[in-house]
Amino acid sequence: MFAKIVKITDRDGKPKTDGRYPMRVGAIVYVYPAKVGDLLYMDYIADGAGNLKNGMLCTSTVQDVENEADVMKVTTKNSVYLLERAMDDAAD
Repeated sequence: MFAKIVKITDRDGKPKTDGRYPMRVGAIVYVYPAKVGDLLYMDYIADGAGNLKNGMLCTSTVQDVENEADVMKVTTKNSVYLLERAMDDAAD
């Protein structure tokens, strides 16, 4: 799924503002299927300003995945990622 990283919080719901977290919000990524017990992998497509970006984001262990229409909420050991579908995934 192609998605926009809408928000990254800690497990208590506080926005993550340390390190690279603020730069990740707004980025467009390709999200590989998320499974509880695995790591979540996302390939960067573009940064929050729309500039092409290369690289991969790998999270801590996935604890929970919630899907609702065009929104995915992934809870990991350390963070909660709110992802919003960004474009048509017909090519997936």
